Amino acid sequence: MHFVKAAVSGMAGLLAGLALGYALWGQQTVALTEALANANGELATTKGWLLDEIEWSDERQGHASAALTKALADLAHARAELARTKQDVGSHGTLRPLNATELKEVVRHTSDTR
Repeated sequence: MHFVKAAVSGMAGLLAGLALGYALWGQQTVALTEALANANGELATTKGWLLDEIEWSDERQGHASAALTKALADLAHARAELARTKQDVGSHGTLRPLNATELKEVVRHTSDTR
């Protein structure tokens, strides 16, 4: 009889331990699930922010690229004008005055670049 009481007590203790362990495991699972949901929300927010930054960066790069292309074209034009002017000075010894057509071209180009 003493053995039966000990076995029943042992079984009751084992079941109580299992029930307590299951309850505590359930609480940890809920806490981990909430933490995971919060982390996923933060990751989604960060992903959205990063995608916006990439888009804005691409736009800024496009504007900078267009400005650089225009600046390089203006520089090439200025170098060509300088070379033409140097050629005129070299061939005549002095600067020659611009004729009306050349003057109009210079004025047109100057007003186009502003």
